[in-house]
Amino acid sequence: PIFAIDLVDNNQENQHQKIFLKFLDHLNLQSLQDFVNHISKSSAMDFKNYEKINKFLKDPVIDNFNILYSGFFNDENQPRSYTKSTKEKFFNELENFNSIIYQFNQYIIAHETISNSINLIQLVDKILTEFNFIKKNNGYLDYSDLINITNRMLQNKEHCEWIKLRMDSSFDHLLIDESQDTNPINGL
Repeated sequence: PIFAIDLVDNNQENQHQKIFLKFLDHLNLQSLQDFVNHISKSSAMDFKNYEKINKFLKDPVIDNFNILYSGFFNDENQPRSYTKSTKEKFFNELENFNSIIYQFNQYIIAHETISNSINLIQLVDKILTEFNFIKKNNGYLDYSDLINITNRMLQNKEHCEWIKLRMDSSFDHLLIDESQDTNPINGL
């Protein structure tokens, strides 16, 4: 891939800027300007895209990338159509523009997914920390605690024998429900 995410670099703004400059290099702004000049004189179909692409060219910053993207791709992320003369004259350039713009958009999506995942993990960690703090301070047990404590007790020979003796003298039958549970600890 042209645009790789550096998970070691914690400075996201710096990383975005480096990747965006690499994107601009690969995009070839002069070639894009030639393309825009051509479609500005073309049909109404091409002219709609011209306005979007030209807006990006006037201010080629990462915040305007979505404007550029919408000049080359529709809402279904499919490449936009251009007139036959535009396709014939700029076939290779259009293929190149679409490829580079699409790849950079995939980088942005991947980075947002990673960032959102990190935020979610941090939120879950805080929730679990608070949950465990409340359990500990109030002497509460959740279902997992009950299973883990029971397993530890049954793994201790003395406790296990005492439990068997107590259960044998108290119960004639045991009904085990949900034995198909996929939690491996439950199966112990």
